[in-house]
Amino acid sequence: CWSLFFFFFFFQAEDGIRDVERSRGLGDVYKRQVKECINQGMFIFALESTAQSASVAIIKDDKLIAEFFINTGFTHSETLMAMIDAVLKTSGIKLEDIDLFAVSNGPGSFTGVRIGVATIKGIAMALNKPCVGISVLESLAFNLLSHNCIVYSVMDARREEVYNAVFEVEGENVKRLKDDRAIAINDVLKEIEEEYRERDKPISVSYTHL
Repeated sequence: CWSLFFFFFFFQAEDGIRDVERSRGLGDVYKRQVKECINQGMFIFALESTAQSASVAIIKDDKLIAEFFINTGFTHSETLMAMIDAVLKTSGIKLEDIDLFAVSNGPGSFTGVRIGVATIKGIAMALNKPCVGISVLESLAFNLLSHNCIVYSVMDARREEVYNAVFEVEGENVKRLKDDRAIAINDVLKEIEEEYRERDKPISVSYTHL
């Protein structure tokens, strides 16, 4: 499972700022709030629950302050609030201290996405703090920063299908080439062969599972 630490790298890209609900963009006020959190070294609280495993993390000033990862098979409705409570208590940070909340908004398990998004939106709304949604597949692409390559981010969707998106990485910059989608594994392989074999960049795969 990918680590929530990569949320931090994702936030460094302006294109990574997006709303929890993909159909709406962030308003100008929220965009300013998000950029202020990034530039001023404020506390970012991130939650990932799109697969069987789950994790929460707190980040500040290039530093992972605290992280809680669990892969027990229990439902996220049983574990997430306890994980949030534990990571706050052990780090000595209060929810009121958090400046920005982030959550994986898919693709992945529908139930996992729903529980995670509802949890973070509820907390952020109660505290009147900004929250942002992060594509799991785009976060995976940031595992390959500084590698000049085409990245196929892949998440197992079962039944010989995967969730997939394609990105181009150049140094510290990540450019999206294809939107998040569900696609047959054979179609991904065919696409790589037909669309990207002529490029002068290597193709890398960044993978996670449900």
